Amino acid sequence: MMQYSFEESGALKIPSYEEMQDLDKDTVIIAFTNGQLDDGMPYYAYIAIKPSRYQEFYQMTKNRQTMIMGEYGTILMCGKEFNPPEDVVKQMRDDYGFDSEYEAKLRQDVEKQRGEFSAKQENNRVGGIVSMLKGGNNTDEVKLDITPKDDDGPQAVELKQPVNLDNQKDHKRVLDIVGFLKKKKPE
Repeated sequence: MMQYSFEESGALKIPSYEEMQDLDKDTVIIAFTNGQLDDGMPYYAYIAIKPSRYQEFYQMTKNRQTMIMGEYGTILMCGKEFNPPEDVVKQMRDDYGFDSEYEAKLRQDVEKQRGEFSAKQENNRVGGIVSMLKGGNNTDEVKLDITPKDDDGPQAVELKQPVNLDNQKDHKRVLDIVGFLKKKKPE
């Protein structure tokens, strides 16, 4: 499985143009497109596109803009029908490993890794909260003394069990305490 990098926001980190140009030396992205030519004639095409040109190609095809396909890469196979014949599909699969479901699989893979990234970020965030609550000591016991201005609430919150961040209940306990702290914080 390919490993992806994410921004703090969870957005996929896109390689820089320079990194893409470096990939151009020995990599192509094989893309399939179909539609209508200017004269109304249907077409399909498989194109080997340099990575540095792929984003522009993708936007052009997504928006159904007119383009000269050869400017984006090498046309591997094409025809004047909307869908390729089965023998062409088979040849693309056999010769180039082309998988018509690849984009969907790729998106699924990215979403799975984004979920793992987000879970790790959340664990780090809650871990930071737990460390803050422990006051930096290495004990498994957390005791919070909260003295609200008025005496209408608990005077202390104690979390005296070890906190396991992989456990959803512990996660919730820590977040509940933080929520309590925000409500009862002395002014």
